[in-house]
Amino acid sequence: MKRKTIWLVLLAMIFFTNTALAANWSFVARTSKVNDLNLSGSTYNEYIDKNTVRKDGDNLIFWNKQQDEDSGETMLTKNEVNLSLLKARVIESYGYDSSGKETSRDTELSGWLKYQKGSQFERKILISLRYAKEGKDTGAKPAP
Repeated sequence: MKRKTIWLVLLAMIFFTNTALAANWSFVARTSKVNDLNLSGSTYNEYIDKNTVRKDGDNLIFWNKQQDEDSGETMLTKNEVNLSLLKARVIESYGYDSSGKETSRDTELSGWLKYQKGSQFERKILISLRYAKEGKDTGAKPAP
């Protein structure tokens, strides 16, 4: 009986752990390399993780993923937005190569910057608000 209980607990831990850490990326936009506002020189797709979006009063926190179509490189960025002041800052960011190996990490808060109404960044915010859960940020980093 003990053995059966142990196996059930281990099996439950495996299923619930993997599900809790899985990202749920939602497509936001594709930015072409011929776009005049694109300074990177490459075409990339942007996503937000619907599972990690949190709204606490006027503050919104969400994870954003930019994936380069040419190189396969990925950048994960955790953003904090003050909706009433139209300001945003980066909380942390991680870069990955095409094989998924981490190539960069920045965990220092950036300064607050104003964002423009009608910008692609505002589009990410509006999509994030659709999935926002009330409450504090859980701190979990989604898988790239």
